[in-house]
Amino acid sequence: MSNLSETNIRSLSEKEKVRLKPDIWLQSHDLNAVKHTVVEVVGNSLDEASMGFGKVIDITRYADHSLEVIDRGRGVPMDYNEKEGKYNWELIFTQLFAGGKYSGAEYDMSVGLNGVGLTVVQFASTYMEVESKRGGKTYKISFKKGDPVTELSITNSDNPSETGTRIRWLPDLEVFDEIEIDDNWFIPTIQGMALASGVTFNFKDEVTGETEVIGSKDYKEVLKDKTKEKVISDYLFTEGSGTTSDKRDGSDAYRYEYKIAFAFVQNGGEVRFFHNMVEVDKGSRGGIHSKSLFQGVGRGLSESLDKGLYLRDIYNLEGNLSAFIFTRSTSTSYDGQAKRTVLNKGLETVLTEVLSVEIGKIFQKNKEIRDYFKKVIDVHEKAQETAAKLKKQIKKAQEKIEEFDNSPIDKFVDCRSDYNRELYIVEGDSAMGSCRQARDSEFQAITSVRGKIKNCLKSDVTQILSNDIILRLIKIINENVELRGVGRVSFGDIREWEKFVICTDADEDGFQIRTLILAFFYRLYPTLLRQGRVYIAESPLFEIETSKESLFAYSNEEKDSIVESLNEKGVRHTVNRSKGLGENNPDMMWQTTMCPDTRRLVRVEYDEEQYEEMTAWVFDALLGDNLEERKTLIVDYMKNMNLAEVFS
Repeated sequence: MSNLSETNIRSLSEKEKVRLKPDIWLQSHDLNAVKHTVVEVVGNSLDEASMGFGKVIDITRYADHSLEVIDRGRGVPMDYNEKEGKYNWELIFTQLFAGGKYSGAEYDMSVGLNGVGLTVVQFASTYMEVESKRGGKTYKISFKKGDPVTELSITNSDNPSETGTRIRWLPDLEVFDEIEIDDNWFIPTIQGMALASGVTFNFKDEVTGETEVIGSKDYKEVLKDKTKEKVISDYLFTEGSGTTSDKRDGSDAYRYEYKIAFAFVQNGGEVRFFHNMVEVDKGSRGGIHSKSLFQGVGRGLSESLDKGLYLRDIYNLEGNLSAFIFTRSTSTSYDGQAKRTVLNKGLETVLTEVLSVEIGKIFQKNKEIRDYFKKVIDVHEKAQETAAKLKKQIKKAQEKIEEFDNSPIDKFVDCRSDYNRELYIVEGDSAMGSCRQARDSEFQAITSVRGKIKNCLKSDVTQILSNDIILRLIKIINENVELRGVGRVSFGDIREWEKFVICTDADEDGFQIRTLILAFFYRLYPTLLRQGRVYIAESPLFEIETSKESLFAYSNEEKDSIVESLNEKGVRHTVNRSKGLGENNPDMMWQTTMCPDTRRLVRVEYDEEQYEEMTAWVFDALLGDNLEERKTLIVDYMKNMNLAEVFS
């Protein structure tokens, strides 16, 4: 074991802080981090535009997946800084926490805050090219993997009045998992920036060949256009500004502005949040925009209904909300350098109050909207109550199944092998006795169901999971149960079965029990059906005895064929209707039902994509409450059909 010496302690260089630890600065090292490099660079151009310098920004993705941003701002300072004793290009592109944002008055409500963004992007790039036009001069410098590879070039500009910055960079695969941003990310992201900032963007994509001019639009008209087919309320448009604080003593007072566009819709609602001209995460419920929106809707609805509501009830209405919320502030607290959510408590309080009052007015004015959402919330509350009951029943069922571990499972005889195992599910205890004597105990296990098991098509999940026979089968099968609305639920360690064989008498009762067992698999184990692991053991209808052997027929046609053949040969014989499984001797059971070489198994095949509706209809007709539909199925489709063939 090596010793920890005094020389083992070291600090990282500025470059290493980013290249070795990108997650600290970009919150990840996947494509989301690569996308954020675009936001960081464009953010500086937007800050210039917000100060009145340049209203057009060019964004290009090149064929090698490098990215370029060109603005018409004042040009990033590059020359020597007497106060700092360094060139400004060094401060801006190679030193963390250095930049123009610390001077206070120059940038007011800006995207950038910490003087970190451009440095991080430069350090995380395979290469970066910077060109700045300001004061009649053109400044150029290039970097490779975080280090400058050219001297600062300073020349007189061809057009002394032209100003702006061009930055091209290639995200480094040594830093990021991948760098090829998905094609459909750029346009919506740039549209959001244009909507929030009023800037026009020229976008060119050499990867897709796409070129588009994306201009600013009136956010009110954009919301109306998006919701015109499904809006169910008046539109809410409101703007405001003021001063607030995140601290109780007001010592950190800052200025804010907001713009809100909102409407209730029938479905397919969309919410988008923006702060200081850049879109922030709408998926997280941790940011102030999302919190304020849902709290505002909740308060407004709660007061109009005179009913206390949980915030979770309001989150269920997400699909009924369409909103744009734009905010700006002179001081911003983000969840990290990637600026995915805003955390300013003072601004959250302002937004929540505005939204609750204005949305409350919508509810007060419109009884239909109020009643509509009362019904929606009632439905969700009932669904939550049902889910809670189901969760409780699942836990109870799991505890019940665990009890099987402490004693032998009733009506179950296991096999010895751990491979190629078959589970026979047979009708009745007497049939189980016959199968037990006939089976190959190396790989064939037996369990029985007595009488008709619970109809899983007509029963809800709580009823199914409270049935002892069902629970016993679940324990024996030991695969994950698939519950609609819940997903896969484990009831113990997986026991591998190659085949599940349903074995019932060849009579009306046997057919019904077979169908009920199939419904059990269809409702709780559809994956086993899709995998083709469920089989039906065909039982013979007739036993034809001669002086030398017994022959078996599984249909009238087969019986007639055998009898005709024996008659032609002059062989005397008798034809008997086969007995129930429980009355068969072990030799006959082995030959007709269990021997892999002589048995007849029908695989149950379930092609969900092709036959989902038809399968659901057949099961409903056979086991549902519609007697007329059942009669139609039996009379029109099953006159001359073995039921096994319906499910084969």
